[in-house]
Amino acid sequence: MNIVNINIEDVHPYEKNPRINENGIEAVANSIKEFGWQQPIVVDRDHVIIAGHTRFFAAKHLGLTEVPVVIAENLSPEQVKAYRIADNKTGELSEWDFSLLSLELKDLQDANMDLNILGFEGNELEEILAGNTENTVSEGETDPEAVPEVPETAVSKPGEIYQLGKHLLMCGDSTCEADVNRLMAGQKADMVFTDPPYGISYNGNPKGEEYQMIENDDLRGGSLTEFLGSVFRNMKAVLRDRGAFYIWYAPTNHIPFEQAIIDAGLRSKQILIWYKGMILGRSNYHYAHEPCFYGCHANGNCDWFGDYSQPTVWEVKRDNTRNPLHPNQKPPALAQIALFNSSKPNHIILDLFGGSGSTLIACEQTGRVCRMMEFDPKYCDVIRRRWAEFTSGEGCDWQSLTPAVNNGGNENE
Repeated sequence: MNIVNINIEDVHPYEKNPRINENGIEAVANSIKEFGWQQPIVVDRDHVIIAGHTRFFAAKHLGLTEVPVVIAENLSPEQVKAYRIADNKTGELSEWDFSLLSLELKDLQDANMDLNILGFEGNELEEILAGNTENTVSEGETDPEAVPEVPETAVSKPGEIYQLGKHLLMCGDSTCEADVNRLMAGQKADMVFTDPPYGISYNGNPKGEEYQMIENDDLRGGSLTEFLGSVFRNMKAVLRDRGAFYIWYAPTNHIPFEQAIIDAGLRSKQILIWYKGMILGRSNYHYAHEPCFYGCHANGNCDWFGDYSQPTVWEVKRDNTRNPLHPNQKPPALAQIALFNSSKPNHIILDLFGGSGSTLIACEQTGRVCRMMEFDPKYCDVIRRRWAEFTSGEGCDWQSLTPAVNNGGNENE
């Protein structure tokens, strides 16, 4: 391999480079300053970059006039295109062994090395050094699926935001942009996990068990699409560019849900299936599953933190000895799958249809931060009491443990 130094002005970025690399420029520039050039840029015969765009822009950022290059004269134009893509893609296939990485980082820390030059973002270094990278689930004082009864009279009030530890719950309207903005208080959600009204109006099952009615669960067709569209537009506005969404729905209303997703400027990447291990209903074939839209912004991709062996069918049994408030109530273990694959500890998870609060309990168990909206004050009481009892035990003063706070302000962060 022959490495030569050439004028940086004679090196040309590939105009159709499919890899977005702006976020890595500063980190690579810091690496070059600390370690020098240990990896040359690979170019073709015309000095168009094949591999090393980020290194090139980092050199520009540093004001360098020369860069080391390897000229790949033996590659055909087709091989150049293929190598350019393969060089970007193969780097995504490897994973960290965080236990070994933590040891290496601690050695560097002991040697007074500045770890900020390594390119990690936000709290990543703290999490790795503290050993918080595993997919751990913490235990609570109560069963995570335990849900308090819906009260006859609500204590929670419309328009109020309640603080539940590091989480926030608003008794508000997800179709209202102002309410969503108050809940988020200028922050962006890293992921959405939500279970909107299905437009089915369940009120009981063949066993004679009755369920609590859900607001807007009787909407149909265009009315359902319009309702969902207003929510999904608000959701998109506060969802980070590479944030993923998980939206549960009923198979009979696939079209209204998908149309609302498209109209909001989002796109579904895959349909996931929850196999519940139970049956419900009076259909010829009893429904033993529920589908979920998994997707992201229409013009983007989703961050992925899981491994690459994840199936589209999630087999999670809920505790059938408990009477759910609604037949489609989700167990926290279901949300945990999405949280581990599409978020990290301390990431903000948005749920615009709080229901019984399962998403919030899953966030509490996995170290995520939940921002939850629930329209019905009675269900807000359920969520507040459920979280308080999970963290402090039955018989706790759940109202004082979940106080109203001032407009979801930043003082609660």
